[in-house]
Amino acid sequence: MSNQTIIIRDAKELASLTKKIQHEGKSIGLVPTMGYLHEGHLSLIRAARAKSDFVVVSDFVNPTQFGPNEDYATYPRDEQADFEKVQSCGADVLFIPTVESLYPNGQGSTWVEVQNLGNILCGATRPGHFRGVATVVTKLLWLSRADYAFFGEKDYQQLTILKRMAADLGCPTEIIGMPLVREADGLALSSRNVRLSPEARKQALSLNHGLKRASAAFKAGCRNAEKLIWEAQAEIATEKDTEIQYISVANPDTLEIYNGDVPDQAIMLLAVKVGGVRLIDNMRLDK
Repeated sequence: MSNQTIIIRDAKELASLTKKIQHEGKSIGLVPTMGYLHEGHLSLIRAARAKSDFVVVSDFVNPTQFGPNEDYATYPRDEQADFEKVQSCGADVLFIPTVESLYPNGQGSTWVEVQNLGNILCGATRPGHFRGVATVVTKLLWLSRADYAFFGEKDYQQLTILKRMAADLGCPTEIIGMPLVREADGLALSSRNVRLSPEARKQALSLNHGLKRASAAFKAGCRNAEKLIWEAQAEIATEKDTEIQYISVANPDTLEIYNGDVPDQAIMLLAVKVGGVRLIDNMRLDK
């Protein structure tokens, strides 16, 4: 591990360095992020540091995973703070590429798309989102030559899609999911939380409360998807500034959505706008 984290902005420079590291027989860990790092991200970097000889953290707000009316322009950014946090976790490289370096042909670039899985849940309300995610992660895996790549389970659909992508493409990188990290009061950590007003921040707790209410019903024996969804929905709807985009119960491995009977292993996933800020969360109902 180096004593100093270095910043690399050029894709070819990163590829040259990781090729050298690979030839030295060292393992490489990658933590892809969109910056504005919080404790959830830092837990991924620490996990990468513990498992890998060399750690690369990417800091890139990827434009291709944002829709035309989404918050790409206003997504929070703080490069200096990100650098300090990455260095405190002992990462070797902070990769901060330009859009042009990762998409030299703009919209004429090559795209990676996972069928079916990318069109449900968040994909249903954010068309093209997961195509952008899969494409940029493929580029980062290629440039970093990562043996391991670490992703948080808060973005559970994303994690499932990336595991499928790696398997389908024969990618040698092991995609590793890490536990969702919450604030002390239960709110899932997210870079977008900074955009919540104090009142919206309080209302956002209804997401975790709703998931817990559904989980309690599941553990009490409820196995009907519609009733479980109602439990979460009823809790979230008590807050006036919440707009539910979806609440679904699914298979935790395949994301097959359950519409009737629910087996003994299930996950609930949801997306809700709170005060205009889109938040996602999930919870295993059986754990």
